[in-house]
Amino acid sequence: MSVKKLYHLEKFSTEVTREGDILTVTYKNGEFTGMCTYIERGGLTKIQPQRIYLLTTSDMGDVIEFIHKETPLSSEDLNDLQMCIREHSLEQIHRFVNP
Repeated sequence: MSVKKLYHLEKFSTEVTREGDILTVTYKNGEFTGMCTYIERGGLTKIQPQRIYLLTTSDMGDVIEFIHKETPLSSEDLNDLQMCIREHSLEQIHRFVNP
């Protein structure tokens, strides 16, 4: 994960909420907000002993806009930033389910 992009994501407070098997990571920094929603699947069987988390929706436009204002992004940066957001939000999920 890019240290520069991670640095910008760390400027946001994060909150994880759960509704059944749906987990949502909400990012907030002033007026800039975003969210990534995951569905929890599998686990606790011989075939799939671990739970998996599938990203189903991502609304991170404000977060990307904030990062772009701080450090202008090129089109090449967007793919890296999307991966960074996915990794960071999944890390928040893991911290929530395994405190």
